[in-house]
Amino acid sequence: MIKISLALLLLSVAAYAQTGNVELMPGNRYFHQMHSVEFPLNASRKFSWQQLGTIIKYYDKGSGKNLPKDELMNQSYLVYNLSEKVALKSGLFYTNVGGYHPSVALQFKWKLKKGILLLSPRANLSRVQAYELFSLVEYKIGADKKMPVVVRYQGMSSVGLKGHNRSYQAFRIGMQVKKNQLGAGITLDEFGKDKRVYSNFGLYFRRVW
Repeated sequence: MIKISLALLLLSVAAYAQTGNVELMPGNRYFHQMHSVEFPLNASRKFSWQQLGTIIKYYDKGSGKNLPKDELMNQSYLVYNLSEKVALKSGLFYTNVGGYHPSVALQFKWKLKKGILLLSPRANLSRVQAYELFSLVEYKIGADKKMPVVVRYQGMSSVGLKGHNRSYQAFRIGMQVKKNQLGAGITLDEFGKDKRVYSNFGLYFRRVW
């Protein structure tokens, strides 16, 4: 986990053509690492490659089938940019619980004057049906200052034929210095049909490029 995080940080320095971020948050219940990387495949930037990932490592998993387990999620997509705001994505979705599934998604992205709004519906193209909606809102207070305050919400909800699968809502607030962010965060995780809720809060570090 640490090696993956360090490799992403080094990659962000070496690969100027890429866009992306990596976030580390040691919380009260688990260590959380998220990253997103995208780089163009041609000069027109019509086609690009996108890779998204999450690692959740619990300090004390305890016992019992209803308790949350360590998580590994990875999504890899070939992206066709229909416009600056709309993109079509096709690739593979992986979790350590469900394995690999072919996946297709749309991405809607709006660049605001002081932030960004992104929505991305996704669906499995396999017998194990799952439908997901990812959303992200980021706003910078004092965006023209050297150290703006960054407020961000990131959420995901996944449902299947039997109802709710997995959801989370992540809230972050911090200061940004150049390409680095440091602040406080809380993540609310929901599991299963009865939507059992667990919280994880702590300090986070985020590198953007």
